[in-house]
Amino acid sequence: DFGYNIGMAFQIMDDILDIEEERFNYLKVYSKEKGIKDVRKFTELALSSIKVLGERGNLLKEFAIYLARREK
Repeated sequence: DFGYNIGMAFQIMDDILDIEEERFNYLKVYSKEKGIKDVRKFTELALSSIKVLGERGNLLKEFAIYLARREK
């Protein structure tokens, strides 16, 4: 679950950051606002799936948050 959800969040954020490119992507179908909401949703789902790891999941948690907040 973590891999799927973080992958979705990553790809949508990548499309948001590449919005000026002419290629077909997520934002050609949906708005930037929807994209940002979906990044948050998938990130939360990813974080929720690793709660069972407790402190052992901290690195994955930091990684997920970093990907959701990246600017390039």
